[in-house]
Amino acid sequence: MNLLSRFSIHVCFAAVLGLFFCSLSYGADVYWTGNVNNAWENNGNWSPTTGPADTDYIYISSGTVNFSASSGTSANLRGFRQTGGALNISGGTLEVAQLASAYSSFDGDVVQTGGVATINAVQIGSAVGESGSYEVNGGELRIGRASGVASLYLGANRQYSASGTGNLTIAAGTVVTRSMVKLGDATAAGTGNFTVLGSQPSQIGVGGANDDIDGVWHQHSGSSLIVRFDVGGCTPIFLHDNSNTTGTSATFESGSLLDVDHLSGDGGGTWTVMEVENGDIIDNGLALASSVDASVWSFEIDNSGANGKLLVTAVGEQAGFDLVVGNMKQQKMRYGMDYERLWYWTGGLNSSERDLIAKWSAIDTRIDYIRVAINSAFELEKGDLDFSAYTNKIIPLMQEMKDANPDIKFFASPRPLNEAISGAAWQPYPRWVTGDDGSGNFDFDWQECAYYLEDYIELMKSYGFKISFLDMTNEWQSTGFSGSRITTGDVRDIVGYLKANLDPADMPLIVAPSAWNYSQGASWIDSLDISQARRDAVDIASCHNTNRTGTAQQFADKVREILPADTEIWNTEVHGWKSTSGENETTSFYYMLEKIRAGFSGLNGWLALGTTNQGHCYILNPSGTPTRNVKYFIFKKLSETSNYGNALEILLEPAQLSHTAALIKGNLMTVWVINQGTSDVPLFITPVGRTISESDVKRTRWTDPSDVEGFVTRESVNSSGALWSSIPGESVCCFEVLLDPEDHPYTIIQAEDEDDFSGLQEEQSGDDDGTLNQGYIEDGDWARYNDIRLVENSAMRFRVARPAGRDDGWIEVYLGSTGASTASILAGTPVGKVAVPETGNWQEYETIEAYIESAAGDYDVVLKFDEVGSTSGKSLFNFNWLSVVSPEPTVLLGDANDDGVFNNGDIGQFVNALLNPTIYQMMYPNVDPNVRLDMNGDGFFNNGDIGAFVSALTGG
Repeated sequence: MNLLSRFSIHVCFAAVLGLFFCSLSYGADVYWTGNVNNAWENNGNWSPTTGPADTDYIYISSGTVNFSASSGTSANLRGFRQTGGALNISGGTLEVAQLASAYSSFDGDVVQTGGVATINAVQIGSAVGESGSYEVNGGELRIGRASGVASLYLGANRQYSASGTGNLTIAAGTVVTRSMVKLGDATAAGTGNFTVLGSQPSQIGVGGANDDIDGVWHQHSGSSLIVRFDVGGCTPIFLHDNSNTTGTSATFESGSLLDVDHLSGDGGGTWTVMEVENGDIIDNGLALASSVDASVWSFEIDNSGANGKLLVTAVGEQAGFDLVVGNMKQQKMRYGMDYERLWYWTGGLNSSERDLIAKWSAIDTRIDYIRVAINSAFELEKGDLDFSAYTNKIIPLMQEMKDANPDIKFFASPRPLNEAISGAAWQPYPRWVTGDDGSGNFDFDWQECAYYLEDYIELMKSYGFKISFLDMTNEWQSTGFSGSRITTGDVRDIVGYLKANLDPADMPLIVAPSAWNYSQGASWIDSLDISQARRDAVDIASCHNTNRTGTAQQFADKVREILPADTEIWNTEVHGWKSTSGENETTSFYYMLEKIRAGFSGLNGWLALGTTNQGHCYILNPSGTPTRNVKYFIFKKLSETSNYGNALEILLEPAQLSHTAALIKGNLMTVWVINQGTSDVPLFITPVGRTISESDVKRTRWTDPSDVEGFVTRESVNSSGALWSSIPGESVCCFEVLLDPEDHPYTIIQAEDEDDFSGLQEEQSGDDDGTLNQGYIEDGDWARYNDIRLVENSAMRFRVARPAGRDDGWIEVYLGSTGASTASILAGTPVGKVAVPETGNWQEYETIEAYIESAAGDYDVVLKFDEVGSTSGKSLFNFNWLSVVSPEPTVLLGDANDDGVFNNGDIGQFVNALLNPTIYQMMYPNVDPNVRLDMNGDGFFNNGDIGAFVSALTGG
């Protein structure tokens, strides 16, 4: 190579080096002066007055700097050097992330109440003799890099040299780091304090900022983890395992301090302060700070599970937020399952699978109705009937549902024509009814529709089915759409025709408008105000939420404004609660609860049956073995505990829970709570005006959608009569709370005290009362108990035990007149029925309740024990006792001879009770003279009652 060539190479290399170093230009050092005001965005407050620019270093030594929403997004800065003064971040986006290896030091005061601060490595209190403080009261602090070994140094620095005191306080908002948090140093001076105030912070993550480095915590002697607990406990510090390895860890060196106390209240409990994902907490000498009352507070390092945890416990009664349930009954509830679309009832399911699904739908859920389709394909052309449109799938489904539950009702809804004619415009009736000219232009004919619906009702009657409820519109109401669709006047005229031409017993209740969204539904209901005849035509006001415009409350309020106060409000297609919505499949159950809180009384999801990719369905996989998903089991719990019950008002609820609802059926109150947050919410549930019967309450919790049946626990009732429970994050919980009767006490009758029985065997019970129980109960067995006094429409409780794996069983309650034969009593209709749940084993008992529909009076009671579906011949469950609400006998004042009347015949025994009380009590042991003969009402029977006795006899 010649000299010229070598010279050219050197020149080129020098040029490249020049370009490289130019690309590493670090910008300027910019200093805060505050010469104009406190606003970051005012360049006059900086030196130079051009203000901060990309790659600059910022220096603040005094004064107050306000970074707000008005500041917008800052230049992408290289770092901070704060040696004094105050920085307030209330909005906007502060970016200090230009250089990966750069770091920022804060030795003044920073308060963040909003906005986003993205900063590379951070040192707080890193200078000897100085103190730095960063308070997060809102917004988001993201520490996105590491310098040296850590992302965040408190009372420490990246040079491992002596430092001052660094304080990070988190009261609200979010704080996440990319890698290690280091408090103090092993050899150099410095003190770090990491403070968490209560449960309001949204997230505290170590190692979670960029999802690429494991979280590590290292705390040294003299440094403190400070935690204050509010009623919700505290937001835990979570160390992320971002590479799914065991690289996460937390180490507390000897002399590390844990400073704990109450932020508000003084309740007891155990809380998770720190959790290390897939890693352990190493305790080399963590101790409570000297100011902590060790008689109240303690801590535990728990590495027994996959995640290590630092747990803190305070003695005392648990703290919690209040959920207060009123005693005023609201709307009466009924539920249904939606089978209006049947792609494969007979084609994709064999007979045994259909029987199983009918049992799941019509029996196990205890629903009121099945929604079925009015099929346009039956009469596409007027007078041209195709019976297979019904006999192929719909009639078989209805028959199998009725076979499973003879009491099931049917709710009919017209299905869209495009399911019968491909490409047809959306319309729920044949074209000869809608007036469709083939291009989607409609001219609805109410008379043709009336004939069509009359024929449908009569056809169903010919197959043995009564249509109890009839939807006329199914999202084809006049409001919200162009063209001639079903108006309130059309409904008035159709109803008038049907009432004039149908047998009154066949006339269904009219459900309308079943609009596409709540806004359209409210508008249609509003148009009923034109006349009383239009209002009278609608029995049940209904709407869908297929489209989310408007709210359930808006629709319910309009119904209450226009229609009578006792009008039922239904959502006949509850949309949104599904696995394919992008929402949590479990917690999106709130779509149901918000309807209940708004006052809706009838609810059915859409749809009951579908394939696995149809996330809105409750029962899946009809082409294989049918399975029930989490929606089915949550809905089942809702319907079986409150169908025909009433909603209750919620008087007080915490903001930490996204949705709540309460219902009551008989004396069984169910309380539903949804926690859509990530932190647990401690909760006190208090029923106003009622007393919880048991010392603990059954709770079913759903968190993971794959855990379809939920997880059952028993939650304690405290000395004040309130139920306490901690509600896990991202969960749905149902509490089944048995309440004492309002007016009369329960009377317990031991199962072995039967007057007659069939098939039962007595054995020693393992229940708390230590009595006998009835066991070896099989399908068709029964037990009879005579002379039971009941109040009107009361309740009956049963103490039962059932191990896992036994077939489903029911207890049916039959009532007969005193002395009637058992056969005649069982030939009647049961007045109550309740399913027996799995309790764990043959001697692990649970109390269940059946609502009894009967007049007040004295009865002989027969309990019949049934196995659901085909009988196995195996024992179903054990039965320890029943209890009934029995009225106290009426006290007939003055009836001294206990003959049931008050007259002159009582004079002798009245005198006898006064003069010879011992002899009188021997003669009448069931009479309490201080009650029966207390004529003057002072609570005692004595000579003072003589005058009132004589006056009552003589009518004076």
